[in-house]
Amino acid sequence: MDRQPADDERAVARWLGVTRRRLRSSARLALGRAPGTYTFHDRIAVRTVESLRAAGVDARRIAGAMRLLRDRAAATGAPIASFRLRPAGRAIVVEQDDRHTLPDGQGLLAFEPPPIPADVRGLPGVVDASLATRLASAHRSLASLLERRGDVAEARAERARADALSALLSE
Repeated sequence: MDRQPADDERAVARWLGVTRRRLRSSARLALGRAPGTYTFHDRIAVRTVESLRAAGVDARRIAGAMRLLRDRAAATGAPIASFRLRPAGRAIVVEQDDRHTLPDGQGLLAFEPPPIPADVRGLPGVVDASLATRLASAHRSLASLLERRGDVAEARAERARADALSALLSE
């Protein structure tokens, strides 16, 4: 159990700059309960939920991610504080020890290519066609995965990236 001193609900709400009602709501998402007093780890978890909410991630998605993360932490023995959550569009990415995963543990690979300088775009033979083809394929695969997960807007964005790479090849 946490051995740090605990703060009451009023102090934590003031620290976060939210109402006590909003604090209780975020605590239920972060911790699965709304405690009367908050340890340091409780405050960090609630602050993380607040940052996800501020980024536009819906409460159901946050609740599911936090539930999976608590289960993952219990199964691995890692403290929940060792995981960092960040929004990625409407999805949530978990970072731990330089690994990026979805909350259920599915690994993520960095498919985002570096930006192509304006003076290079459209010049035949400058961009490695093999690399661009593989990146376009990876973006299409990610789009399919996102569609299966119900992230239609993110899937559309990934398809647009794939199309842009394909257009680059045809120039």
